[in-house]
Amino acid sequence: MQWIADTVQLQTGWVVNSELEFWMAIVGIVGLGVVYEMIRFVKFLLIEVYKAKREEAAKARVVEQRCLTEWCFHGGLTLLYTTEMLMKFTLMTVFMTLNICYALPVLIGLGLGHSLFAANRELTS
Repeated sequence: MQWIADTVQLQTGWVVNSELEFWMAIVGIVGLGVVYEMIRFVKFLLIEVYKAKREEAAKARVVEQRCLTEWCFHGGLTLLYTTEMLMKFTLMTVFMTLNICYALPVLIGLGLGHSLFAANRELTS
């Protein structure tokens, strides 16, 4: 497959020189899309669990010291958000190479990840 030779991925220093490297890049891009959707789903679940716990505590009229818990929760969400944005911009950069061989795996990975993690969330909400 000659058209695979010397395909630039993200930078001029990252060149695919063999068919194996090409398919490894494709699998990596699809995997990145799936992991991106997984992170979004985990973030959604954490927020829902935290909301449920706060509502439960409010109904029971429990007054407790939540400062450390809220700071840890907020820090964890901030870390997840930062990771999500890094992955989102990486996928966008790959898609914007305007190489169909790399743009399609981005879409496939996001679609696969959505079907695995997020589709059920949309049906239940």
